[in-house]
Amino acid sequence: MNNPSAANPLGPMSYRYLTGVTPWAISGNQATVNSILSAYGNIIYPTSEGGISKAGIWKGTMMDGTQASWWYGIDWFQIQVAQDLAAAVINGSNQNPPLVYDQNGINSLLAVAQGRANSAVKFQCALSITITATSFADYTTANPDDYAAGIYKGFQATVVGQNGFLTIGFYLDAVQFA
Repeated sequence: MNNPSAANPLGPMSYRYLTGVTPWAISGNQATVNSILSAYGNIIYPTSEGGISKAGIWKGTMMDGTQASWWYGIDWFQIQVAQDLAAAVINGSNQNPPLVYDQNGINSLLAVAQGRANSAVKFQCALSITITATSFADYTTANPDDYAAGIYKGFQATVVGQNGFLTIGFYLDAVQFA
């Protein structure tokens, strides 16, 4: 279920259907349920509020209140971009012309990282991602030992995670005409 792709975008963890589980009984447990949910705990609960006769995870958050799918999406991007960059360096060492440590090489790797960022947004792992790179000249001037060691730590990413709905408000004005 959590293998994000264009055909299978990452969905919120909140309110996901679960099978083979017994949900908490609604009757007589409201105080306990409210206490668990107020402390950002998760429970298996009936989805009957929506007229659906299944069990679902209620609310799909981490213990700090952030949505679990938000962190899953961020982690997915971080793992995938690291793998993509490693593959680009390995493959780049075996192509002609080779990938070398210069501005063109940094630009090539930046494009790889941006491609994965675009996929992460398309797969709903993030709302937006901005990736930047420190220029070859600026980085090697500030870190001359890194160049000699073949180390480049000049990429930066700003990721805005993707959230789902946890609560919906609906306001109604009932008016009677005279």
